[in-house]
Amino acid sequence: FGSVLGAGIGLFLTANWALATSLAPEQEAGKYLGLTNLATAGSAALARLEGPVIDGLNAAWPGVWLGYKGLFVFGGLCIFLSLFVLRKIDLKS
Repeated sequence: FGSVLGAGIGLFLTANWALATSLAPEQEAGKYLGLTNLATAGSAALARLEGPVIDGLNAAWPGVWLGYKGLFVFGGLCIFLSLFVLRKIDLKS
């Protein structure tokens, strides 16, 4: 499982940074790449804070796995919403 997770993260981060470097204006590349790095590190920190919430929801209703179900629903919702955000990006420049 760890190798699948590592491959997924590697593919995501590669595409994420490639998109960020192609969209950042050359004169302000440092500022925008710094914000991208902050978003990446912030999401990693937030992921570690979600663990106790998921465990708490799973423990509140044993056998229902409400925490994991909520995590996947939230992830799916974020992916769906990102479709609308990514449509506004102009890649022609």
